[in-house]
Amino acid sequence: MEFEDGNKNDAYGRLFAYDFVDGVSVKETLLKEVFARVEYIMDMNG
Repeated sequence: MEFEDGNKNDAYGRLFAYDFVDGVSVKETLLKEVFARVEYIMDMNG
């Protein structure tokens, strides 16, 4: 698991991390193999 600098929890207190298995992003794999989909993209600068 990787965390962003200073942001380990989201606005609701949930753990916010990037997951990797053998150096491959779990999120990317789920999207490519159609086990997940993008619902919305947050504006992180606003």
